Amino acid sequence: MISECGAEREPEKEPGSSVAAVLEPVSGRTPRECWLDLGRVLGLFFIILFHASGNGMEFPLFFQRVPFLFMAAAYFVGRRKTFDWRHSPCRYILFYLAWNAAACLEAFFRHLIYLNLGYSSTWDWSMLPWKLTGVGTTFPYDGPLWFLKYVMALSMLSSFLFVLGKRRLLIPATVAVLFSVTLFPEINALFSDPPQVPWADSLAFFMMGFCLSSLTLGEIKLFLKKTSCLSLPAWVAIAWMNHCGVLSTETLHTIPCWIPGILGMGSLCVLLAEKKFFRNVARACAPLFFFIYAVHCLILPYLMPLLSRLLPEVLPSPVIAAVLVFAGAFFLHRQVVWHYPGWEYLIFAQKRRKPVTDGQEEKIFAAAFPRSASLNEPPL
Repeated sequence: MISECGAEREPEKEPGSSVAAVLEPVSGRTPRECWLDLGRVLGLFFIILFHASGNGMEFPLFFQRVPFLFMAAAYFVGRRKTFDWRHSPCRYILFYLAWNAAACLEAFFRHLIYLNLGYSSTWDWSMLPWKLTGVGTTFPYDGPLWFLKYVMALSMLSSFLFVLGKRRLLIPATVAVLFSVTLFPEINALFSDPPQVPWADSLAFFMMGFCLSSLTLGEIKLFLKKTSCLSLPAWVAIAWMNHCGVLSTETLHTIPCWIPGILGMGSLCVLLAEKKFFRNVARACAPLFFFIYAVHCLILPYLMPLLSRLLPEVLPSPVIAAVLVFAGAFFLHRQVVWHYPGWEYLIFAQKRRKPVTDGQEEKIFAAAFPRSASLNEPPL
């Protein structure tokens, strides 16, 4: 689901092209654009920043970070045109269970440390199955992996959403869900986990991403770029009104504010992705998205006290911590790929890349350049 992005998006191939058949062996695979991966990285960065500050620091400009991530995940599920377990977020189930177990062990050892230091701490062994599977009252034992849990669960609805799309009912159903969430907020209370992460909101944004999957990334990018002169000021205005107290934080986290915020964030990412620095950031960090999501809540309880002792007060510890988490994940990934490539899937939710064989290179070359044409002969 996460792949590296190039400096520029390649032109889309014709469905019947032999070149496309060789270069795109997975049917329905959509070329990735750096602006979308950059949006995922920015959203994750500000989530870590929020957690590193002890959930006490809000960032109005990035209040729509989680809805943006749900829409991005749903977009690639919808582009498949049919539900396929091998290419859906559900394939990360082993990764999800492994990091739930790691979070559970970390919480247990932290419990022992608290007891040895004389602090009170509770540990309920009866909740162990739920802590390992991430179902029910598990927060923070499944940590931020609630996002992956929701994406996997919502992906199971893909077949139903595909049927709605074929019958031209997907957009009306999405609008109905959006209005129900907006007009009847008590619906969220019926479908919320104890961490108060609303299922109804998640379903609404997942369905919006599904609706957008009928468009190519190039079309969405062009729309965001053309509307940036409107979406960016609206995005900043909403954040400014929240900062001045005109809009409360509760109002900020509602769909009427989320939608212009998502458009503004998308437009900003499109503009930033034109810079080489941000393209490199997206290329380096986007493949580590789920890994960083899984480990940052395990690291921050130990990293933040250390930074508060080492850094002077003028330096923002949450920002330094977020940068260190990203940098550490990047260098750890390089070491694992170099020395232990078989562990990529379990640790980073990535399949090991198979090197291109000589036979595959010949097929690609033959598809791109017909045998009857000379290498030095210009195409007709």
